[in-house]
Amino acid sequence: MRKIIAKIVLVIPVVVMGGTRAYAYDVANGFTLDGFGYQDYRQTSANRVDYVGQTGNGVHNFLGLLMVGQLTDRSKLWAQLQANTTNHPNFTWLFLDWQFTDSVTGHVGRVKFPFGLINEYIDNKALQMTLTLPFAVSESADMTYDSYTGVGLDWNTPDTPWGNSLLQGFFGNTYTSPAPILATTYPNNPPVAIGPASATQMQPTTDLHLLGGRVTWNTPLTGLRFMLSGSVTEVGLQPLALTPANYASLMTREYRLMYSAEYRRDGLWVQSEYNLHRFPGGAGYVGIDADSAYVQAGVTVGKFLPYIRAQTVVTNQNLSSNPNFYQQQWSVGSNYALLANLNVRLELDRNHGFAMPIASQGSPYYPPGAMLAPGGGVPALNWNEVGVEMNFTF
Repeated sequence: MRKIIAKIVLVIPVVVMGGTRAYAYDVANGFTLDGFGYQDYRQTSANRVDYVGQTGNGVHNFLGLLMVGQLTDRSKLWAQLQANTTNHPNFTWLFLDWQFTDSVTGHVGRVKFPFGLINEYIDNKALQMTLTLPFAVSESADMTYDSYTGVGLDWNTPDTPWGNSLLQGFFGNTYTSPAPILATTYPNNPPVAIGPASATQMQPTTDLHLLGGRVTWNTPLTGLRFMLSGSVTEVGLQPLALTPANYASLMTREYRLMYSAEYRRDGLWVQSEYNLHRFPGGAGYVGIDADSAYVQAGVTVGKFLPYIRAQTVVTNQNLSSNPNFYQQQWSVGSNYALLANLNVRLELDRNHGFAMPIASQGSPYYPPGAMLAPGGGVPALNWNEVGVEMNFTF
Protein backbone atom coordinates (compact mmCIF):
# COMPACT_ATOMS: atom_id res chain seq x y z
CA MET A 1 0.00 0.00 0.00
CA ARG A 2 2.82 2.44 0.82
CA LYS A 3 4.37 1.82 -2.60
CA ILE A 4 1.05 2.57 -4.30
CA ILE A 5 0.60 5.80 -2.30
CA ALA A 6 4.15 6.85 -3.15
CA LYS A 7 3.47 6.32 -6.86
CA ILE A 8 0.24 8.34 -6.65
CA VAL A 9 2.15 11.24 -5.08
CA LEU A 10 4.64 11.16 -7.98
CA VAL A 11 1.96 11.45 -10.68
CA ILE A 12 1.77 14.98 -12.05
CA PRO A 13 0.08 15.02 -15.49
CA VAL A 14 -1.11 12.42 -18.00
CA VAL A 15 -3.35 11.36 -20.77
CA VAL A 16 -4.93 8.54 -22.70
CA MET A 17 -4.30 8.98 -26.38
CA GLY A 18 -6.61 6.29 -27.63
CA GLY A 19 -3.68 3.91 -27.45
CA THR A 20 -1.46 6.27 -29.47
CA ARG A 21 1.68 7.76 -27.90
CA ALA A 22 4.09 9.31 -30.38
CA TYR A 23 6.66 10.56 -27.88
CA ALA A 24 7.13 9.51 -24.29
CA TYR A 25 9.75 9.57 -21.58
CA ASP A 26 10.04 6.95 -18.84
CA VAL A 27 10.70 9.18 -15.83
CA ALA A 28 10.57 6.29 -13.35
CA ASN A 29 9.84 2.61 -13.28
CA GLY A 30 6.19 2.24 -14.31
CA PHE A 31 5.69 5.91 -15.27
CA THR A 32 5.54 7.50 -18.71
CA LEU A 33 5.52 11.25 -19.33
CA ASP A 34 4.06 12.76 -22.50
CA GLY A 35 3.33 16.27 -23.70
CA PHE A 36 1.76 18.12 -26.59
CA GLY A 37 0.47 21.53 -27.53
CA TYR A 38 -0.31 24.00 -30.27
CA GLN A 39 -0.53 27.69 -31.16
CA ASP A 40 -2.72 29.12 -33.91
CA TYR A 41 -3.66 32.43 -35.51
CA ARG A 42 -7.20 32.88 -36.86
CA GLN A 43 -9.02 35.74 -38.56
CA THR A 44 -12.54 36.21 -39.97
CA SER A 45 -13.85 38.38 -42.78
CA ALA A 46 -16.92 39.27 -40.66
CA ASN A 47 -18.58 38.28 -37.36
CA ARG A 48 -16.78 37.01 -34.30
CA VAL A 49 -16.55 33.36 -33.31
CA ASP A 50 -14.56 31.63 -30.55
CA TYR A 51 -12.94 34.94 -29.50
CA VAL A 52 -11.76 35.60 -33.08
CA GLY A 53 -12.89 38.50 -35.27
CA GLN A 54 -11.86 40.57 -38.27
CA THR A 55 -8.66 41.81 -36.62
CA GLY A 56 -7.54 38.24 -35.93
CA ASN A 57 -5.64 36.94 -32.93
CA GLY A 58 -3.75 33.98 -31.51
CA VAL A 59 -5.70 33.37 -28.29
CA HIS A 60 -6.14 29.69 -29.13
CA ASN A 61 -3.27 27.68 -27.73
CA PHE A 62 -2.74 24.71 -25.48
CA LEU A 63 -0.09 22.92 -23.47
CA GLY A 64 -0.74 19.52 -21.96
CA LEU A 65 1.48 17.48 -19.64
CA LEU A 66 0.57 13.83 -19.39
CA MET A 67 1.58 10.77 -17.46
CA VAL A 68 0.42 7.24 -16.87
CA GLY A 69 1.47 5.53 -13.68
CA GLN A 70 1.42 1.75 -13.37
CA LEU A 71 0.44 1.25 -9.71
CA THR A 72 0.03 -2.53 -9.72
CA ASP A 73 -0.16 -5.25 -12.34
CA ARG A 74 -3.86 -4.42 -12.81
CA SER A 75 -4.17 -0.73 -11.93
CA LYS A 76 -3.05 2.54 -13.52
CA LEU A 77 -3.39 6.19 -12.61
CA TRP A 78 -4.11 8.64 -15.43
CA ALA A 79 -3.98 12.44 -15.24
CA GLN A 80 -3.71 15.44 -17.54
CA LEU A 81 -2.71 18.95 -16.53
CA GLN A 82 -3.57 21.53 -19.17
CA ALA A 83 -3.07 25.26 -19.60
CA ASN A 84 -4.03 27.78 -22.28
CA THR A 85 -4.81 31.46 -22.77
CA THR A 86 -8.59 31.24 -22.30
CA ASN A 87 -8.74 28.95 -19.23
CA HIS A 88 -7.01 28.73 -15.91
CA PRO A 89 -4.64 25.74 -15.53
CA ASN A 90 -6.51 22.67 -14.37
CA PHE A 91 -6.58 18.89 -14.41
CA THR A 92 -8.75 17.76 -17.32
CA TRP A 93 -8.66 14.16 -16.11
CA LEU A 94 -7.43 12.44 -12.99
CA PHE A 95 -8.65 8.89 -12.62
CA LEU A 96 -7.75 5.38 -11.60
CA ASP A 97 -8.52 2.34 -13.71
CA TRP A 98 -8.50 -1.29 -12.64
CA GLN A 99 -8.33 -4.27 -14.96
CA PHE A 100 -10.72 -6.84 -13.49
CA THR A 101 -10.16 -9.35 -16.29
CA ASP A 102 -8.38 -9.38 -19.64
CA SER A 103 -11.48 -7.81 -21.21
CA VAL A 104 -13.12 -5.77 -18.40
CA THR A 105 -11.71 -2.52 -16.99
CA GLY A 106 -13.23 -0.10 -14.47
CA HIS A 107 -12.55 3.63 -14.00
CA VAL A 108 -13.12 6.00 -11.09
CA GLY A 109 -12.34 9.71 -10.69
CA ARG A 110 -12.44 12.51 -13.25
CA VAL A 111 -12.58 10.29 -16.31
CA LYS A 112 -12.09 11.08 -20.00
CA PHE A 113 -15.56 11.36 -21.56
CA PRO A 114 -16.15 8.50 -24.05
CA PHE A 115 -18.36 10.19 -26.63
CA GLY A 116 -17.85 9.96 -30.38
CA LEU A 117 -14.62 9.92 -32.38
CA ILE A 118 -13.00 13.30 -31.81
CA ASN A 119 -13.35 13.18 -28.03
CA GLU A 120 -10.78 10.36 -27.99
CA TYR A 121 -8.08 12.97 -28.72
CA ILE A 122 -9.91 16.30 -28.55
CA ASP A 123 -7.01 17.91 -26.64
CA ASN A 124 -4.21 16.76 -28.94
CA LYS A 125 -4.21 18.75 -32.19
CA ALA A 126 -1.37 16.60 -33.55
CA LEU A 127 -3.80 13.65 -33.71
CA GLN A 128 -6.62 15.61 -35.38
CA MET A 129 -7.18 16.07 -39.09
CA THR A 130 -8.44 19.67 -39.10
CA LEU A 131 -7.45 22.97 -37.51
CA THR A 132 -10.90 23.88 -36.14
CA LEU A 133 -13.07 21.34 -34.35
CA PRO A 134 -16.26 20.17 -36.06
CA PHE A 135 -19.44 21.86 -34.83
CA ALA A 136 -20.66 18.43 -33.69
CA VAL A 137 -18.07 18.38 -30.89
CA SER A 138 -17.87 22.12 -30.31
CA GLU A 139 -17.80 23.56 -26.81
CA SER A 140 -19.35 26.75 -28.22
CA ALA A 141 -22.43 24.79 -29.29
CA ASP A 142 -22.52 22.91 -25.95
CA MET A 143 -22.14 19.65 -27.85
CA THR A 144 -19.55 17.80 -25.76
CA TYR A 145 -17.57 17.59 -22.51
CA ASP A 146 -13.92 16.94 -21.68
CA SER A 147 -14.64 14.51 -18.86
CA TYR A 148 -17.02 13.34 -16.17
CA THR A 149 -16.56 12.77 -12.43
CA GLY A 150 -17.77 9.31 -11.49
CA VAL A 151 -17.34 5.65 -12.41
CA GLY A 152 -17.13 3.80 -15.71
CA LEU A 153 -16.82 0.25 -17.02
CA ASP A 154 -15.33 -0.98 -20.33
CA TRP A 155 -15.78 -4.43 -21.88
CA ASN A 156 -13.81 -5.57 -24.93
CA THR A 157 -15.68 -8.39 -26.62
CA PRO A 158 -13.78 -11.36 -28.12
CA ASP A 159 -12.77 -11.36 -31.79
CA THR A 160 -15.29 -12.95 -34.14
CA PRO A 161 -15.61 -13.26 -37.93
CA TRP A 162 -17.73 -10.09 -37.69
CA GLY A 163 -15.08 -8.09 -35.87
CA ASN A 164 -15.06 -7.07 -32.21
CA SER A 165 -16.65 -4.38 -30.04
CA LEU A 166 -15.86 -2.11 -27.11
CA LEU A 167 -18.82 -1.51 -24.79
CA GLN A 168 -18.51 1.41 -22.34
CA GLY A 169 -20.88 2.65 -19.65
CA PHE A 170 -20.49 5.49 -17.14
CA PHE A 171 -22.29 7.31 -14.33
CA GLY A 172 -21.45 10.51 -12.45
CA ASN A 173 -21.57 14.26 -13.02
CA THR A 174 -20.31 16.21 -16.01
CA TYR A 175 -17.12 18.16 -15.52
CA THR A 176 -16.34 21.46 -17.22
CA SER A 177 -13.17 23.50 -16.87
CA PRO A 178 -13.12 26.57 -14.62
CA ALA A 179 -14.59 29.79 -16.04
CA PRO A 180 -12.54 31.03 -19.02
CA ILE A 181 -10.33 34.03 -18.35
CA LEU A 182 -11.88 35.79 -21.37
CA ALA A 183 -15.46 34.97 -20.36
CA THR A 184 -16.22 38.49 -19.16
CA THR A 185 -15.71 39.72 -22.72
CA TYR A 186 -16.98 36.86 -24.86
CA PRO A 187 -18.64 34.14 -22.79
CA ASN A 188 -19.32 30.72 -24.30
CA ASN A 189 -22.96 30.06 -23.40
CA PRO A 190 -25.13 27.27 -24.82
CA PRO A 191 -27.47 28.30 -27.67
CA VAL A 192 -30.78 28.07 -25.84
CA ALA A 193 -32.34 31.28 -27.16
CA ILE A 194 -36.03 31.28 -28.13
CA GLY A 195 -38.22 33.80 -29.88
CA PRO A 196 -37.83 35.44 -33.31
CA ALA A 197 -34.28 36.73 -32.73
CA SER A 198 -33.93 37.14 -28.99
CA ALA A 199 -30.86 36.74 -26.84
CA THR A 200 -30.39 33.71 -24.63
CA GLN A 201 -33.26 33.55 -22.16
CA MET A 202 -32.70 30.32 -20.23
CA GLN A 203 -29.20 29.50 -19.05
CA PRO A 204 -28.15 26.05 -17.73
CA THR A 205 -26.79 26.42 -14.20
CA THR A 206 -26.40 22.83 -12.96
CA ASP A 207 -25.48 19.57 -14.68
CA LEU A 208 -25.92 16.43 -12.55
CA HIS A 209 -26.49 12.67 -12.63
CA LEU A 210 -24.87 11.89 -15.96
CA LEU A 211 -25.66 8.42 -17.32
CA GLY A 212 -24.41 7.19 -20.67
CA GLY A 213 -22.37 4.86 -22.79
CA ARG A 214 -20.65 4.20 -26.08
CA VAL A 215 -20.51 1.16 -28.35
CA THR A 216 -17.62 0.87 -30.80
CA TRP A 217 -17.76 -1.80 -33.50
CA ASN A 218 -14.46 -2.60 -35.17
CA THR A 219 -15.55 -4.27 -38.40
CA PRO A 220 -13.73 -7.11 -40.20
CA LEU A 221 -12.65 -4.55 -42.80
CA THR A 222 -9.34 -3.17 -41.56
CA GLY A 223 -9.57 0.49 -40.59
CA LEU A 224 -13.39 0.70 -40.58
CA ARG A 225 -15.28 1.25 -37.33
CA PHE A 226 -18.64 2.58 -36.21
CA MET A 227 -19.74 4.15 -32.91
CA LEU A 228 -22.99 4.89 -31.14
CA SER A 229 -22.70 7.26 -28.15
CA GLY A 230 -25.44 8.49 -25.87
CA SER A 231 -25.96 10.25 -22.54
CA VAL A 232 -28.61 11.88 -20.38
CA THR A 233 -28.09 14.33 -17.54
CA GLU A 234 -30.30 16.42 -15.26
CA VAL A 235 -29.98 20.13 -15.99
CA GLY A 236 -31.14 23.18 -14.05
CA LEU A 237 -32.27 26.12 -16.20
CA GLN A 238 -32.29 29.66 -14.82
CA PRO A 239 -34.08 32.58 -16.57
CA LEU A 240 -31.97 35.61 -17.47
CA ALA A 241 -32.90 39.25 -16.97
CA LEU A 242 -34.73 39.62 -20.31
CA THR A 243 -36.76 36.45 -19.88
CA PRO A 244 -40.55 37.00 -19.84
CA ALA A 245 -42.22 36.92 -16.44
CA ASN A 246 -43.88 33.56 -17.13
CA TYR A 247 -40.49 31.84 -17.21
CA ALA A 248 -39.37 30.09 -14.03
CA SER A 249 -36.37 28.07 -12.96
CA LEU A 250 -36.78 24.39 -13.70
CA MET A 251 -35.00 21.06 -13.76
CA THR A 252 -35.11 19.18 -17.05
CA ARG A 253 -33.07 16.51 -18.80
CA GLU A 254 -30.44 17.00 -21.47
CA TYR A 255 -30.04 14.22 -24.04
CA ARG A 256 -27.16 13.60 -26.44
CA LEU A 257 -26.94 10.95 -29.14
CA MET A 258 -24.09 10.67 -31.64
CA TYR A 259 -23.60 8.39 -34.64
CA SER A 260 -19.98 8.07 -35.79
CA ALA A 261 -18.10 6.35 -38.61
CA GLU A 262 -14.40 6.28 -39.47
CA TYR A 263 -12.25 4.64 -42.12
CA ARG A 264 -8.48 4.94 -41.93
CA ARG A 265 -6.13 2.86 -44.06
CA ASP A 266 -3.20 3.31 -46.46
CA GLY A 267 -3.05 7.09 -46.00
CA LEU A 268 -6.81 7.61 -46.52
CA TRP A 269 -8.73 9.06 -43.56
CA VAL A 270 -12.50 9.60 -43.57
CA GLN A 271 -14.64 10.62 -40.58
CA SER A 272 -18.32 11.47 -40.22
CA GLU A 273 -20.53 12.14 -37.19
CA TYR A 274 -24.11 13.21 -36.49
CA ASN A 275 -24.87 14.69 -33.06
CA LEU A 276 -28.42 15.16 -31.70
CA HIS A 277 -28.80 17.42 -28.65
CA ARG A 278 -32.14 17.79 -26.83
CA PHE A 279 -33.43 20.06 -24.04
CA PRO A 280 -37.11 19.20 -23.31
CA GLY A 281 -39.40 22.07 -22.30
CA GLY A 282 -41.33 22.95 -19.16
CA ALA A 283 -42.31 25.86 -16.87
CA GLY A 284 -42.95 28.13 -19.89
CA TYR A 285 -39.70 27.03 -21.56
CA VAL A 286 -40.29 25.82 -25.13
CA GLY A 287 -37.35 23.42 -25.25
CA ILE A 288 -34.51 23.13 -27.73
CA ASP A 289 -33.60 20.54 -30.35
CA ALA A 290 -30.10 21.07 -31.76
CA ASP A 291 -28.38 18.96 -34.44
CA SER A 292 -25.00 18.94 -36.11
CA ALA A 293 -23.33 16.75 -38.72
CA TYR A 294 -20.05 16.70 -40.62
CA VAL A 295 -18.02 14.62 -43.01
CA GLN A 296 -14.28 15.17 -43.52
CA ALA A 297 -11.69 13.35 -45.56
CA GLY A 298 -7.95 13.58 -46.03
CA VAL A 299 -5.20 11.63 -47.71
CA THR A 300 -1.49 11.50 -46.87
CA VAL A 301 0.78 12.57 -49.74
CA GLY A 302 4.38 12.51 -48.60
CA LYS A 303 4.64 15.04 -45.75
CA PHE A 304 1.29 16.60 -46.64
CA LEU A 305 -2.19 15.67 -45.41
CA PRO A 306 -4.67 17.77 -47.45
CA TYR A 307 -8.31 17.55 -46.33
CA ILE A 308 -11.81 18.79 -47.05
CA ARG A 309 -14.82 19.08 -44.74
CA ALA A 310 -18.53 19.85 -45.07
CA GLN A 311 -20.65 20.42 -41.98
CA THR A 312 -23.84 21.98 -40.65
CA VAL A 313 -25.33 22.91 -37.29
CA VAL A 314 -28.82 23.99 -36.22
CA THR A 315 -28.74 25.22 -32.63
CA ASN A 316 -32.54 25.60 -32.36
CA GLN A 317 -34.85 23.56 -34.59
CA ASN A 318 -37.76 25.83 -33.62
CA LEU A 319 -35.96 28.59 -35.54
CA SER A 320 -34.14 26.56 -38.18
CA SER A 321 -34.85 29.10 -40.94
CA ASN A 322 -33.27 31.94 -38.92
CA PRO A 323 -29.53 32.33 -39.69
CA ASN A 324 -28.96 33.21 -36.01
CA PHE A 325 -29.56 29.52 -35.37
CA TYR A 326 -28.07 27.69 -38.37
CA GLN A 327 -24.68 27.57 -40.04
CA GLN A 328 -23.16 25.61 -42.91
CA GLN A 329 -19.44 25.47 -43.47
CA TRP A 330 -17.16 24.19 -46.23
CA SER A 331 -13.47 23.83 -45.38
CA VAL A 332 -10.23 23.02 -47.16
CA GLY A 333 -6.86 22.72 -45.53
CA SER A 334 -3.62 20.82 -45.27
CA ASN A 335 -1.13 19.56 -42.72
CA TYR A 336 2.59 19.59 -43.37
CA ALA A 337 5.02 17.60 -41.22
CA LEU A 338 8.04 19.84 -40.66
CA LEU A 339 9.52 17.22 -38.34
CA ALA A 340 8.34 13.94 -36.90
CA ASN A 341 6.94 15.80 -33.87
CA LEU A 342 6.23 19.23 -35.39
CA ASN A 343 3.33 19.92 -37.75
CA VAL A 344 2.05 23.05 -39.54
CA ARG A 345 -1.59 23.37 -40.61
CA LEU A 346 -3.52 25.82 -42.81
CA GLU A 347 -7.32 25.96 -43.09
CA LEU A 348 -9.80 28.09 -45.05
CA ASP A 349 -13.48 28.07 -44.03
CA ARG A 350 -16.49 29.40 -45.96
CA ASN A 351 -19.57 29.97 -43.76
CA HIS A 352 -23.26 30.54 -44.47
CA GLY A 353 -25.25 31.66 -41.42
CA PHE A 354 -23.86 32.58 -38.02
CA ALA A 355 -25.20 30.18 -35.39
CA MET A 356 -21.75 29.63 -33.90
CA PRO A 357 -21.00 33.33 -33.24
CA ILE A 358 -24.43 33.56 -31.60
CA ALA A 359 -23.90 30.33 -29.70
CA SER A 360 -20.68 31.67 -28.23
CA GLN A 361 -22.20 35.15 -27.85
CA GLY A 362 -19.01 36.35 -29.48
CA SER A 363 -20.59 38.44 -32.24
CA PRO A 364 -20.09 42.21 -31.75
CA TYR A 365 -23.82 42.50 -32.55
CA TYR A 366 -24.73 40.19 -29.69
CA PRO A 367 -23.20 41.32 -26.40
CA PRO A 368 -24.68 39.40 -23.45
CA GLY A 369 -28.34 40.28 -22.98
CA ALA A 370 -28.63 42.43 -26.12
CA MET A 371 -31.35 42.13 -28.75
CA LEU A 372 -30.76 42.17 -32.51
CA ALA A 373 -31.30 45.77 -33.59
CA PRO A 374 -34.10 45.95 -36.25
CA GLY A 375 -32.91 47.29 -39.59
CA GLY A 376 -29.24 47.50 -38.78
CA GLY A 377 -26.22 45.79 -37.28
CA VAL A 378 -27.02 42.42 -38.85
CA PRO A 379 -24.09 39.98 -38.92
CA ALA A 380 -22.85 38.89 -42.35
CA LEU A 381 -24.71 35.89 -43.75
CA ASN A 382 -21.73 34.69 -45.83
CA TRP A 383 -18.30 35.04 -44.30
CA ASN A 384 -14.86 33.44 -44.22
CA GLU A 385 -12.32 32.35 -41.67
CA VAL A 386 -8.63 31.56 -42.16
CA GLY A 387 -6.34 29.89 -39.67
CA VAL A 388 -2.73 28.77 -39.41
CA GLU A 389 -1.47 26.50 -36.66
CA MET A 390 1.67 24.86 -35.38
CA ASN A 391 1.21 21.75 -33.22
CA PHE A 392 3.81 19.62 -31.53
CA THR A 393 4.40 16.61 -29.29
CA PHE A 394 7.23 15.89 -26.91
